[in-house]
Amino acid sequence: MCILFLLFFHWSDSTYTSQVRSFLQWYREFAHVDSTLILMDSVATRGYDPSFAEFLSDTTDLTNVDRAELKSQIGRQPLTVWTTDLLGNAHLMTGDTVRVLFGLQSGQNFKHTKDAWKYFYWHYGHELYNFSAPVFLHHYTLCLFYCGGSCGLLCGGGGLCLYKKVGNKWIFVTEFSHWVS
Repeated sequence: MCILFLLFFHWSDSTYTSQVRSFLQWYREFAHVDSTLILMDSVATRGYDPSFAEFLSDTTDLTNVDRAELKSQIGRQPLTVWTTDLLGNAHLMTGDTVRVLFGLQSGQNFKHTKDAWKYFYWHYGHELYNFSAPVFLHHYTLCLFYCGGSCGLLCGGGGLCLYKKVGNKWIFVTEFSHWVS
């Protein structure tokens, strides 16, 4: 019995990983996130905070069973850190690097943050992204996913969205929250 559980867990984990890889490949094309993707290596949890309650009350796109399953899955994905194996040609920045660069631990002032963005543009690129772990339903045919990006002091945006797989293609269904800076 224990061996069967371990085999199922391993199969399930590898299925999840391959579905994440496939979804992200599609998402990068869909969102026009090219090969210069710069991503924080830690998996985002932001999209599942305040907007999650709004999402769970949606009755247009999800059934009661769907909402209950999503609620039970949040935070249980095996993915906690992004790897280039999942993302292909992406530049991953550790959370420590981001905190030091932008002075988030030491409470640096506005000027420091402005200079940090100049440094970021020169050495890394134009935008720093943060992705959640995708949450899948219905045998990997529905996906809840958060993407956020920052490109300066007052430059950025993100949202928690639902996607549906039709055939072999993902399509956007709805957005539950959106922020713009």
